[in-house]
Amino acid sequence: MKIRYETSDFLTASVLLLRKHPLLSTDASDPRRVVFLFEDSDRLQRDILKLKRGELRVDPSDFWAAERRCKQLIHEGGRV
Repeated sequence: MKIRYETSDFLTASVLLLRKHPLLSTDASDPRRVVFLFEDSDRLQRDILKLKRGELRVDPSDFWAAERRCKQLIHEGGRV
């Protein structure tokens, strides 16, 4: 198993934050994208699979808050 899971997909990062997966760091070294680095786990992999299948249901207001947090991380230059 990998130690970390990396994604530059904003939707995926927002959902993982919402689902309380530990964010290890962000990498904003490429000015065109930010990579979110999460601690990998079986639960994280299950959530990603559910998300890809369209089976993951979340509260819209909680998702909105998670999106705001992702945007905040991007604008802070990748600091966690």
